[in-house]
Amino acid sequence: GIREWPRKSRQGNPLKKKQNEVSKVGRYDNMAVKLSGSAKDLCRDLMASDLVELIQQAEQDICLYLRRKAPLSDEYESKIISLAKIKLLKSKAKKGIKSLSYTEGSVSKSETYLTAEDYDKQETELLNSLAAYRRARIVK
Repeated sequence: GIREWPRKSRQGNPLKKKQNEVSKVGRYDNMAVKLSGSAKDLCRDLMASDLVELIQQAEQDICLYLRRKAPLSDEYESKIISLAKIKLLKSKAKKGIKSLSYTEGSVSKSETYLTAEDYDKQETELLNSLAAYRRARIVK
């Protein structure tokens, strides 16, 4: 006899969706661990959920720049972590202090901080390094 193949539902397999969600969460957790390893001093007072949120925001910014949908493939992981680190540094930076120096006799103290504009420039440079992977728009 003729065997009838089972029809695929339009909604897809609900178990597969849950697996994808779990793997996404695990992926973000792994990137958060890498971020905390590369910026130990900055991550001491942050919760893991804060780091995951930074990672997700960085991925979303890269997605917007590349005109792609999240999640991005693993090839972009280092760029996502780098952008999240820049965002973390920007949030921790002392606002508006570019340079500060103090001298008293033979003792001197000098401090230099990057301003928010410097971090914005770093973000732009990082995104511009991905320009070759950006999807082109077709305008009619």
